[in-house]
Amino acid sequence: MTAALVLAAAVVAPFLIVLARRPLVRRLAARNSLRRPVETVLVVVGSLFGAAIITGSLVVADTLDWSIRQVAFRHLGPIDEVVSTRDPAAYPDLLAAGRKLVANGTADGVLGLEVAAVTVSAGPAQELRVLGGAQAVEADLEAAARFGRDPAASGLSGPTPGPGEAVVNRDVADALDVARGDELTVHAYGQQRAFTVARVVPTHGVAGFRGTTSAASRSRNVFLAPGTIDAMAVATLGTSGPAAFIPPERVVAVSNPGGVTAGAQHTERVTRALQGALGPASPPVVPLKQEVLATAAETSRDLGDLFAAMGAFGTLAGVLLLVNLFVMLADERRSELGTLRALGMRRSLLVATFAAEGWLYALVASLAGAGAGVALGRAIVAFVARAIERLGDDLGLRLSFSVDWSSLVIGFALGLAISVATVVSASVRIARLNVIRAIRDAPEPPRQQPRFAAPVALAGVVAAAVWSVAALGAEEPYGTLLGPILVVIALAVAVVTGRRRAAWAVPLASLAVIGWAAVALRISLRQMDADPDINLFVLQGVVLTGAAVALLTQEQDAIVRGLARVARGRRWLAVRLGLAHPTARKLRTSLTVAMYALVVFTLTFVTVLAGVFDKQLASATGELSGGFAVVARWPASSVGALDAIGAAPGVSATAPLATVPITLPGADDRPPASWLLSGFDERLVEIGAPTLAERGGYRTDRDAYRAVLADPGLAIVDPIFAQVHLDATGEPLTIGSRFLVVDPFSGARRMLRVAALARTDLALNGALVSGDALAGMLGTAPAPSRAYVAVTPDTDPGTIARRLMADNATLGIEAEAIADIVADTAAIEDQFFQLARGYLGLGLVVGIAGLGVVMVRAVRDRRREIGVLRSLGFQAGEVGLTLLVEAAYVSVVGALVGSTLAVLTAYNVVTGTDLLGYTIPFSIPIAEVVMLAALTIGVSLAATLLPARAATHVRPAVALRMTD
Repeated sequence: MTAALVLAAAVVAPFLIVLARRPLVRRLAARNSLRRPVETVLVVVGSLFGAAIITGSLVVADTLDWSIRQVAFRHLGPIDEVVSTRDPAAYPDLLAAGRKLVANGTADGVLGLEVAAVTVSAGPAQELRVLGGAQAVEADLEAAARFGRDPAASGLSGPTPGPGEAVVNRDVADALDVARGDELTVHAYGQQRAFTVARVVPTHGVAGFRGTTSAASRSRNVFLAPGTIDAMAVATLGTSGPAAFIPPERVVAVSNPGGVTAGAQHTERVTRALQGALGPASPPVVPLKQEVLATAAETSRDLGDLFAAMGAFGTLAGVLLLVNLFVMLADERRSELGTLRALGMRRSLLVATFAAEGWLYALVASLAGAGAGVALGRAIVAFVARAIERLGDDLGLRLSFSVDWSSLVIGFALGLAISVATVVSASVRIARLNVIRAIRDAPEPPRQQPRFAAPVALAGVVAAAVWSVAALGAEEPYGTLLGPILVVIALAVAVVTGRRRAAWAVPLASLAVIGWAAVALRISLRQMDADPDINLFVLQGVVLTGAAVALLTQEQDAIVRGLARVARGRRWLAVRLGLAHPTARKLRTSLTVAMYALVVFTLTFVTVLAGVFDKQLASATGELSGGFAVVARWPASSVGALDAIGAAPGVSATAPLATVPITLPGADDRPPASWLLSGFDERLVEIGAPTLAERGGYRTDRDAYRAVLADPGLAIVDPIFAQVHLDATGEPLTIGSRFLVVDPFSGARRMLRVAALARTDLALNGALVSGDALAGMLGTAPAPSRAYVAVTPDTDPGTIARRLMADNATLGIEAEAIADIVADTAAIEDQFFQLARGYLGLGLVVGIAGLGVVMVRAVRDRRREIGVLRSLGFQAGEVGLTLLVEAAYVSVVGALVGSTLAVLTAYNVVTGTDLLGYTIPFSIPIAEVVMLAALTIGVSLAATLLPARAATHVRPAVALRMTD
């Protein structure tokens, strides 16, 4: 914020001083801005895109940061750290250690909770409403209200429920449509107990507590009288024995000094003190609040960077448009500027006059762009929110639009700085005009290169070569990409400045840059395997596009001559004239082509990636299903759920999984991460396990699964687990890698080795290990809590899934056909790519608007030429056709360059990286790419129709008399 204010002041203050002290500059700048209001509006509109895109990216980051931070208020409140156990004998010691911290002032409060996963139902049998994924919670509600010294933060108030009473949070009340005085039933441990709702509390703070791991996402809490959960569990223990008994979780929650978010600042100190009081053999302390806030910061930063990177191409297109506009303004006013110089105006004053006019445009455009960026950010957030809603409660995130004033200031300051830098650069170039030539409107001759240009370029070759060698040796990706490119560019400059006729230098250098940029991307991506940077793609796209445009600009005469040879005869004269215009204004043409190429590059790149993912997901159902068709989940406390599924009509077999939360210890000051570990048995392998992505040295997938069953030290990990591990440790997981998992309830630790890599875990099973490995780590065999379900032939999996949920509602079974899981994932992915294409489409708007503005000004520039053509017998339609041909040339060349380079980059990304955690085949959606290019060209020509029509209405006699 401070830096942005300083930047804005640095950009605004000098111009305010000049305008205040130089009345002539002020009058000229204001006069030029006001005498042509339509063109002024066009310049402002063309200039505001940069600020809008930058601000929009920052607003998206603000919203994500705010929304994820609200998780701290909604689901934690005063809870900063937790330590939990399933051992009733260990619980008093954990609680005593926490109270010790409160006594010595290290912590503000300690609260004991007992939690068990349950299913809740309400209503008569014929209209039974069932809610799965709920939690039964026991706590002293009076103590909870005082917990953390802020009664409002806990969300709880009133007396602790008595026997037969329940207090529910708003999520439960809304889902079951219950209110105070209504009855509900809690199903757990094969028991069911009826309770009367004593009151409804907000889903906030402790009342919204959703579990002790970051993998938990629901907060459907039913608060019961102390001892209720244990009584239900003991009843099951007495009838079913220990094998079916899942002890409830006992939690000690700690509140740090400070508010809801400020308390996280003391996490390290409180965690060390609590762990020291507990001893080395105790369960680990989980810094829940710190994890939530770290996730908020990282997610907002990553998504902000993603949209900023995508928007960078649109911003660059806007910069090129701005340069083009001011180059055209300068060309139009050469006579005026030359006259001012002839009348004695100093060069510095001329620069100030032209720059002040541009500054006025940029100031208005940046203010408008910041406002437009807020609207853009809101549209993006609305789109993302719809995608999140498709995930339902599993994500546990609700987007709430938010804008920080600093984002508006930063967007305005950066947009203004970019525009003003462009304007000032153009003004300095313009001020170097020759007075006599400018007055006569004669073209400037080629500039003489200074004598020191070649030696300086050679020194640049040496410096760039040294950087290249150092970067390659240190595996520094940006130096790897840019170093050799700078060597080529500096060498080309040295050759061109040393030999006047070395026309081959630029094409050869451009080809070398394109070749190296393509190769270097693969090298750089491997160097960044643990932490790829999206800005590298932006840089590579800009380098590729710049080199391709430079090559085409150098060979533009030959290209146009070749096209003109095809268009022979009188009937093609207008076409030949239209093709001649791009060569007459090479700078203008190259800037416009670069605009198009950048935009089409990004759109095509995203389209190709979307096609690759779509093709991959098309085969995902079979790969993820194996011999199964449905995935079912239920609370671990639901006794008999697996038997009920196996006995259901249409079910041929089941393969149970015991899924438990685990903690991945953090490294290098990174917070620990929580995810899942699932134990499987021989039934999964016999019926047909999901296809593996990589199986290392094992001959078949079945061999790999059986090796994991035989060795409790082996595991199969998927890309999601690998990413969670990377976030916690900074280390990627590959076949043969070793990683540590910790049981969050006992502190038991186990080192595992990656035996094989699974495909993306859409069922969210976590890493797969043998049931024996899980039992060895936990000290007992955990009960199954999910299963893969095989169905009989000619049975619809979706129908079976719905029937399993309807017939076993009180067991809390949630089932979904694997094909439906894949379809939902494909729909969400499609929404993301639609959002990306829509966001990148802003750059296309810039390009199309830029071409329209260029054509409007081209009509003004060519009024005398148009008058001459009309007086020589050219028809009005032929005059308009010249403009359409010029626009077609620019848009077609830009589309071809952008599409070709995008396909090349996408090929390198797909084949050179593990987008899904494993190598996927590359394919090109030819129809979509061609349609995108055709749409771009078609819309561009449509944008040129209006200026082309205006050109046909220019009256020859009037045009020949015009001097302004």
